[in-house]
Amino acid sequence: MIELELSDKQLRAFDILDDPEILELLYGGGGRSGKTFLGAQYFILKCLECEGSKWLVGRESLKKLKRTTILSFFKALRLLGLKEGIDWKFNAQESIMIFSRANGSWDNPSTIFFEEMRLLPSDPEFDRFGSFDLSGGWIDECQEVNVAARHVLQTRYSELSGTNCDGTKWELKKGVTLLTCNPKINWIYYDFVKPAKSGTLAKGRAFLPALFTDNPFIDQESYKRGILATGNKRYIERILYGNFDFDDDPLLLFDLDSINDMWTNVLEEKVGKYLTVDVARMGGEYIVVGYWEGWDLKKVYYWKKAKTTESEARIIEIRDRHRVPASHVVIDEDG
Repeated sequence: MIELELSDKQLRAFDILDDPEILELLYGGGGRSGKTFLGAQYFILKCLECEGSKWLVGRESLKKLKRTTILSFFKALRLLGLKEGIDWKFNAQESIMIFSRANGSWDNPSTIFFEEMRLLPSDPEFDRFGSFDLSGGWIDECQEVNVAARHVLQTRYSELSGTNCDGTKWELKKGVTLLTCNPKINWIYYDFVKPAKSGTLAKGRAFLPALFTDNPFIDQESYKRGILATGNKRYIERILYGNFDFDDDPLLLFDLDSINDMWTNVLEEKVGKYLTVDVARMGGEYIVVGYWEGWDLKKVYYWKKAKTTESEARIIEIRDRHRVPASHVVIDEDG
């Protein structure tokens, strides 16, 4: 008899995955929430329940898949008491795991295909998945994966019924995709997280947030201390607290807080000092410098075109006169 070791949150995920109305479940948020172990146990159980079924498990890179996801399968198999060579076999070269039937035979085994889901220039539509006939799938760390892989995977679910060795029939109402993730503002945010917050999640989709506090099988306090000790705000917000709204990418023109605040635009009483400079090298006759306190333009300086070194010296003199930080000076020019 197989005994599963699941948290309350993982049990809830099992119920959602088996709900005939749900086609996709996004599970996760924070690190150590048990998301990978959830997937491993769920798909092992499905292989045992539905003899001859076919499943696909993917990550963005095969290297990551082998070093994390597949290792979680081996751990789950041990904990479930399943024996290699008797209950299951793994072909490392092909990255395929098969499960023997209940009568011990390997005829028409249940199969899990472990696949790299990297976006390839030679295969932008993921046509390489077109030959699979599957019963369901799982994309681990799906925030790393191009959304097209998810869409193609959802079209490959056709193995939805079969016969066990004792003659009983099994039938799945639908193929389901498990998506496990850490926070990122991309398709997982716009298709699942944001609509779930507003109550507009599309039919057939579900989002179940999970944090380290939902995992009773780890030392939660030790894990929390370790993350906080890094002092890395991005890591703390995303991995510890599962904050999907946090993004500090240095290439962003605007951070999310600024975008959310665009409709209020309330000024603080203590405003900063700024210089705006139009050097007009390619067009106008004058170089114009504006001195600002917050949104208030306090003074305008201008002079006819001059050598770059001369203009630079005058801008620095104005900046020093008003005690404006160098990082608060913006210069606009064409060319």
